[in-house]
Amino acid sequence: MDTTPTLFSSDPEHLTTQQVLLAPFPDSLDLFDVADLCCTFASVLVETDDRIGRLALCGRLAHALEKLAERCDSDLPEHLVAALTADVLPPSAVPDCWYEPSCLMGYTRALTATLIANVLDAKTETELAGLLHDLVYLLTEQLKTPCWVRES
Repeated sequence: MDTTPTLFSSDPEHLTTQQVLLAPFPDSLDLFDVADLCCTFASVLVETDDRIGRLALCGRLAHALEKLAERCDSDLPEHLVAALTADVLPPSAVPDCWYEPSCLMGYTRALTATLIANVLDAKTETELAGLLHDLVYLLTEQLKTPCWVRES
């Protein structure tokens, strides 16, 4: 049986730009799903050499980051509250000065807008795309790290 890979069932390194650009983005996705999509877009972005493809990926990433910000401001479903609750909180990979997700969210959105503006030389664009990739992954890790202690 032949199955078509989805953004959730595939390793981002094996997805093509076209697969990522054509994949649906349902409104039913939760915070973690949208964060994972942002990582997929960022991963494919840094592997794409085609300027038009990079611009299109930045557009998809900008849309995904907007949806991610909306989900951060919304009440979390019970299954995510459970996933974000632990007996002991793990150490954060994010520096204290960036503790609020809104800080990293702002940085990722600003970098995406800068790349969409298409005014940078190729080397600078590549460097900023790499920085954007790393910040998106850091943001996703921050959003998925337990932040509440389970009551005993």
